[in-house]
Amino acid sequence: MAWGVNFGAAEVASAKFKVGSMGFPTITTDTTPLSTNDPAQFGVTTGGTSYMIPSTVKGDQLKYAVRFLQFMTAPKYAQSWITATTGVPSVTGVSAPGVISGFSDGAWGESPKSDGYALQGLSPQQGQDYTQIMQGYLLGTTSLSATQSKLDASWKAAADYQLQQNPSWQNESWAK
Repeated sequence: MAWGVNFGAAEVASAKFKVGSMGFPTITTDTTPLSTNDPAQFGVTTGGTSYMIPSTVKGDQLKYAVRFLQFMTAPKYAQSWITATTGVPSVTGVSAPGVISGFSDGAWGESPKSDGYALQGLSPQQGQDYTQIMQGYLLGTTSLSATQSKLDASWKAAADYQLQQNPSWQNESWAK
């Protein structure tokens, strides 16, 4: 057994044993009183294999990069790419290869409440702050150190908000 989502699937493609995938089981209150009984989730949904073009790409390079990504995400061509690379589909209409389909089945394939980003959705901003911070960095208008400082402040504000909403947590060692 290995944790690696789809990244190791190609490595075991020629194995002499059956290879498959599954989501982690749900941790219930039968196991620990800390459980909420919510189903385990990871969020391997459409959009899993996403692509970006840096803001520094200009001219013909940008034109051809856009064309290439349009080609790569066209369902007509994307299925063969996803199947060959055991990647997660980036668009609807393309299916994950059978060997990794367990990562997108049922609740395991649904996006977690935090939508995959640390502390996103845990404060009144509902992730808008995070998105604005990252846009500046990705567009090259904000430096890495400034982005890190803004993320740190945003995450601390989200954590502080959660502590206000859950006063009993104030006494926990991790909350100090």
